[in-house]
Amino acid sequence: MASPAKNPHPTGGPRPGRSWANVVANRPVRVSLLDSAPKTSDLSSTKDDSPNPSPPVIRSNAWRTGRKAGSFFLDLTSRKEGDSIVNRLLLQQFSSCRGTAPHREGGRRLLEVNIDPRNGSETFEFSSTGVRFEDGKRIIPTKALPSSTHVVKLRLFRLPFLSPSDLESGLFGSLCQYGNVLDVGINTDPLSGMFMGSGYAVLETSNENATESFNPLTHILPFTGLSNGFQAEWENMPEFCKYCHQSDHVRANCPTARPLRLCYNCNNPGHVARNCKTPPLRPLPSSTLVPTESTLNAIEIDSVDEIDEDTKWTHPRKPDVLDI
Repeated sequence: MASPAKNPHPTGGPRPGRSWANVVANRPVRVSLLDSAPKTSDLSSTKDDSPNPSPPVIRSNAWRTGRKAGSFFLDLTSRKEGDSIVNRLLLQQFSSCRGTAPHREGGRRLLEVNIDPRNGSETFEFSSTGVRFEDGKRIIPTKALPSSTHVVKLRLFRLPFLSPSDLESGLFGSLCQYGNVLDVGINTDPLSGMFMGSGYAVLETSNENATESFNPLTHILPFTGLSNGFQAEWENMPEFCKYCHQSDHVRANCPTARPLRLCYNCNNPGHVARNCKTPPLRPLPSSTLVPTESTLNAIEIDSVDEIDEDTKWTHPRKPDVLDI
C-alpha cells in the first residue's frame, strides 16, 4: 500500500516565508533617465531566454563617498555570483585593483572597488567599460564621491504620466534649483516594465561655488511646464502633514482632516484604550482609616464593656484581678 503524499503545508501549521530572491524579484525596478545607450562597439551581448533578460551593459548609478582615492562602486544586485568570484574576475582583468569592500543600500548589493589611480590606463578602462562577466555582460561602475560631498537621495511620488524624455527634462529642470542632479529616474513594474508614477533622484547639495545658492528642499516641488507638482521625501526631512501634504503643520493640527480618535486612557491619538501600552492610572489607597457605621455593624463584638459613643470604637474588657 502506497503511503499518502505528505502535505508540505499542513493545516494549522506556519506557512514558510518568502525567500530573499522572491522579495527582490517583486520590487519595482529603478530605471535611470540619464543613462544613454552604450556607444562602445565591442560590447557584445549574449542571448538570454529568461522572461526578463537583463541588458548587456548595466550602469551602477551608486552615488556614495569612498574611503580612498581611486574608489568606484559596482551595483551587483542583478548578479548571482558571490563576492569571491567577482573579486577573481577583477584581479584577472585589472592588475592594479588594490582591494574591495561590500556594501548594502536597501535592497541593493554594492561593491566598492579601488583601482590604483597611478595606473591611468586601467583607471580609464575600468571607469568606461567596467568588469566583464562570463556571460558577456558588463557592469560599469560609478566613481566614488569625495568625502566632503553632501548627497541627498530623494524618493519621488505622484509624478505626471509623461514619456521618459519629457519626464527627464521636466524633473531635471525642477530639481536643478535644489542641487546638482547626479541621477534621476523612475520606478517600473518588474514584470511588464510599466511606469508606476514614482521615482527617485540624487542631488549633490554641497555649495562649493559661493556665487551660486540652492533653494531649500520642500515636500511639494513644482514640475517644469505643469501647474501641479510632485512630492519628495528624504532622510531627516522636516515634518509635514500626512493628510494634505502641507509643510506648515502636522496631521494632528490639519484644518481639513477629520479629528483623530484619542485614547481614553492616555489621551494620545493613534490607538484606542484597548490597545494602549500605557498602564491605566489607579487611585492611590488612602492611608487613614475612617470608620463607618456599616463597618461597625459588620464587626462581631465579644467581651466588650462599653462602646465610646463619640468615636464608635470598642474597648476590650479588662482582665479580672484575683485577690490572693
